[in-house]
Amino acid sequence: DDAVVPNITVTGFTAGWGDFFNSATKIRTYELRDVLMLNGGQHALRLGGEYRRLFKGLSIAAPDAGTYTFTSIASFIADQPFRQTLTVNPNTGERTNFPRYFVQHETAFFIQDDWKVSSKLNLNLGLRHDYFGDVREREGRLSSIVWGQGNTFRERLANASLTRVDRLYTPQKTNFSPRVGLAYDPFGDGKSAIRAGFSLAYQPHHGQSISGARALPPDALQGVVQPSNRIGTRILYGIPVPFNSDFARGLNPQGGVNTPAGQNAIRPTGFVVNPTIKTQYSQSWFLNLQREVWNGWIVEAGYNGTRGVNLERIDDINRFAGDLLDGREDRINPNFSTLLFVTNGVDSSYHAATLEVRRNLSRQFSLQANYRWSKWLDTSSDTSTGQFADNSEPGKGAVDVDCLRCERGPSLFDIPHRFSTQFMWLPTVAVNSKALSQIVNGWQIATIFAMQSGRPFSVWNGAASNAGGDYNRDGGGGAVGGGFYDRPNAPAAGAIKSSFSRADFLTGLFPANIFPAPTPGQSGTLGRNTFRGPCYSAVDLSLARTFAVREKKQLQLRLEAFNAFNQVNLYLPNADMSLGNFGKSTQAFEARTLQGGVRFIF
Repeated sequence: DDAVVPNITVTGFTAGWGDFFNSATKIRTYELRDVLMLNGGQHALRLGGEYRRLFKGLSIAAPDAGTYTFTSIASFIADQPFRQTLTVNPNTGERTNFPRYFVQHETAFFIQDDWKVSSKLNLNLGLRHDYFGDVREREGRLSSIVWGQGNTFRERLANASLTRVDRLYTPQKTNFSPRVGLAYDPFGDGKSAIRAGFSLAYQPHHGQSISGARALPPDALQGVVQPSNRIGTRILYGIPVPFNSDFARGLNPQGGVNTPAGQNAIRPTGFVVNPTIKTQYSQSWFLNLQREVWNGWIVEAGYNGTRGVNLERIDDINRFAGDLLDGREDRINPNFSTLLFVTNGVDSSYHAATLEVRRNLSRQFSLQANYRWSKWLDTSSDTSTGQFADNSEPGKGAVDVDCLRCERGPSLFDIPHRFSTQFMWLPTVAVNSKALSQIVNGWQIATIFAMQSGRPFSVWNGAASNAGGDYNRDGGGGAVGGGFYDRPNAPAAGAIKSSFSRADFLTGLFPANIFPAPTPGQSGTLGRNTFRGPCYSAVDLSLARTFAVREKKQLQLRLEAFNAFNQVNLYLPNADMSLGNFGKSTQAFEARTLQGGVRFIF
C-alpha cells in the first residue's frame, strides 16, 4: 500500500508513528552440502563442503512518505518540525523507491580427524575454509563511496563521491580456520577428564549492513531539509506530504545536490561500505576439568575465553567536533549529511570461570547447578537497535568519531555473575491400590532457578544542540538511524551511590543535573556502560505426566509456570537525560505466566 502519513519523531519519545516503510522483501536461499566419513583404525575422518546461493529482493514496495522530526511535543502541536527527511528522485524531487535484487555465492570446505591416540587421550584436529563472496545486483545498480584525492582519511573523505561501483568490496579468499581439541583421562578410570581446545571461526558480513537496499545517487537520494542548520530553505509540512522543490535540484559530479547561488544546501544521507572491509572472526579457547567424586556426582571447573577481531561496526564518519559552533552544519564532505559507514574496528574480549555440580538422572532425581564469573569488554555492542528488549539506546557509533578506543568498556552482554540450577524429581509413592498408584505415580516435577547480575548501561543525552544536547556539536554523535547520542561529563566523586536498590530504580537513580555538560564542542568524559542495571531472578516450575492409551499410543499432560513466584524483574532505567523519566525503570519483564498443554502421541 502507498504510504500517506509521514513518520513523526519527537525528541524525548522512544517510538514514533506514521506509515512506516514497507520494504516488501523477498529472500531465497539455495544450499547444497555433503559430508564424507572415513573410519579406519584410530582415526575417524570427516570431509565436507557446502555451497549457498543467496537472493534478496529489497525495497520493492511503493515509496514511503518520509519523516518529520520535532524538538518537543509543543513544537509538534504547533506543526513546527525542525527537520524533514524524504527519499526522492534527485532530478524530479518526487518520492521514489529504490528496488535492488542482490545475489551472493558462499562456499565452505572442512576436514576433521578424530584421533584416538590411546585409551586415555583423544585428539580432534580440523581445518575449515570459508568464502563469503560479495553481492552482485541483477541490473548492476551498486552504489557506494569512492574516495577522493588526499593524504589522510579526512582529506579523502572530503573529496569523496557517492556513485556507481563495480563491486562494494573485494572478498577475502584466505579465511582458513584451524581447530584443535583434546580429551584426556589422566587416571584411566573413566571418572576424570581434562578437556581443552582452541578454534578460529570466520563470520560472514552482516547481510543487512552490506547488501541492504540504499537510497544512493544516481538513482535516488534520502534528502534532509533543516533550515535551522542552514540546510535547505523551507519545510513543507502536511498530509499527504506536499511537493518541496528543495528536493528537485539535481546532482553535482560528486553525487551531492546542486545548490543555487544564495540558497542553503540540501544534503543527502548515505549508507556505504568500506571497499577494503575484512572478514570478521573470533578466537575461542577453553580448559575444563571434570571428576566424578561420588556415586554419580560430578564436579566440573572450567575456563572459557573469546576474542573478537575485525568485528563490524557502523558509524557516521561525515562529522567532526565543533561543526555547529558557528550555527551552521558544514560536515567534512559538504555534499552530504550523515554517511553511515560499514567497516571493521570493533574488538571484544570475554573471559569466564565456571563451576558446575551435577548428578544425572538416577534414583528418581537429577540435579545440575552452575555458577559463572565472567567479564566481557568491547568497543561496541549494538550496531543496530533491538538486540535487547530492555535497552532504549539507539544503535550508535563512537561519541567522538576519531576515538573508537574511548568507547571501550563493559559490553551490553556483560553479566559478571550468573547462577542457575535445574532439578528434576520423579516421585514414587507406595499405595495398596493399583488404580491409585497409577494416578499418583509417574509424575515428573522439575524446576529451573536462575539469578544474574544486571547488565550495564550508559547515561546519554538524545537532544539536539538547541535543546541542550549534542555536546560536541558534531550533528549527531554517531547515532545510527537518526537522532542524537552524546554522553556528559562524569559526575563528581561520591555524588552517585556505588550500588542501587530496586526502590532506586523505581524512584530514580540520580537527577540529570548531577552530570555536568561539557564545554560546547567537546565530548563528555563519562565512559560507556559505566552503570549497572537491576539484577534478574526467576523460578520456573513444571509438572508433567505421560499416560499410556492403548498399545503404543500415549497422552502427555504438562503444566508449567514461568516466573512462578511473580518476581518483578525491572528493565534497564531510561538513561536519556532529555527524558522526564530519566533514571527510572518504567517497565519490567514478563510477570508470572501459567501454561498447560495436552499432547497425543501415536
